[in-house]
Amino acid sequence: RAARVLAAAAAAAAGGRGLHVARIAWAPLRAPLLAPFSIASTTLCNLDNVAVRVELSDGSVGHGECACLPPVTTEDAARAASGAEAAAAALAGCSVANWQELSRRLATVLPSHNFASTRAGVEVALLDALAHAARTPLHAAFGGREPRLRTDITVPICVPSEAEALARAYAARGFDTLKTKTGGADGGGDEAADATGGVRADVERMLAIVRGAPDARLVVDANCGYSGRQTEEFLASLDAEGIVLEVLEQPTARDDWDALAAARLSCERRGIKLAVDEQVRDYEDARRVIEGRLADVINIKLAKSGVGEAMRIAELAKRKKVGLMLGGMVETRLQMGFGACLASGLGGFDWVDLDTPLLLAQDPIAPGGIAPPTNALYDLTQYDGHGHGMVPL
Repeated sequence: RAARVLAAAAAAAAGGRGLHVARIAWAPLRAPLLAPFSIASTTLCNLDNVAVRVELSDGSVGHGECACLPPVTTEDAARAASGAEAAAAALAGCSVANWQELSRRLATVLPSHNFASTRAGVEVALLDALAHAARTPLHAAFGGREPRLRTDITVPICVPSEAEALARAYAARGFDTLKTKTGGADGGGDEAADATGGVRADVERMLAIVRGAPDARLVVDANCGYSGRQTEEFLASLDAEGIVLEVLEQPTARDDWDALAAARLSCERRGIKLAVDEQVRDYEDARRVIEGRLADVINIKLAKSGVGEAMRIAELAKRKKVGLMLGGMVETRLQMGFGACLASGLGGFDWVDLDTPLLLAQDPIAPGGIAPPTNALYDLTQYDGHGHGMVPL
């Protein structure tokens, strides 16, 4: 609905002339991280994404970002660039008046999860261009329900001393919710690897985070790194240490639905909310999770589903009274800022995980637009420009 309203407003602002896609371009979007960012499946030292630029026939321009984090995304930068090239060929000259038709065409060219991140980048750029044509901020176009959002911040898989220092520093900066990554492989006797991998190492990291930020709300994201047995072992160990966990996110493998059901029961017994991430890539995954009562929270990410599908999942979850989290991959404030616009506009996101611009050593986005969070807060009332206002350098 928001896209249709934007398209109509853009056409009105253009004096009733039908707008179409004039051209789509893409370019590398790179930045170093402050420190290596380790999760169960990979370690990232540099952001290597792809920026997308869409220009409409009236000269309005929008920008989006394709997140590249293999194996979490199927796309690396080269694959995302090839997808953007295919989208450029398919959408050139297409009317933007019918968003559903445009979205269907894009989904045909960039199908399913195979190009979800690239599809998201193109969709964000299209919506940003439409908002510029309509002369309205994107968060207002989406509904503007919650103009201020508090995000968590993530402690990666790391040694306990580093985790404690990060937790203390983040708490001092106003972050009251800390997410930590777990699920790294056991080191098999290697001392350095054992310090960060395996269930016991994950528990030691949690103890360190509690020392650093004793009042923080705690979210754990295992990124599919645990078996069913390890999930129960981890939670029992937290019980023994007196650590209170608010949310456990995606402990088990995406395709192991039985392990997910067992993890749901383990969490339910303890009053912990179970969130799914990798488990839900599209509407049908969400429907299966909800109908099976397999999770309390769905983490929606544009790079998993694309914008249109993400909005459908959010509507389903809200209708079925399942909690919502909005997250992302490792992205700049371009894509994270759009995520803030979406969460602000739709409302109903109890957990917001849009922190990765704060993990970059350099900001590859020009000054202006949606500002990164200050003291954990995205304040969209401070931006009254058109679109999301962010342009890659």
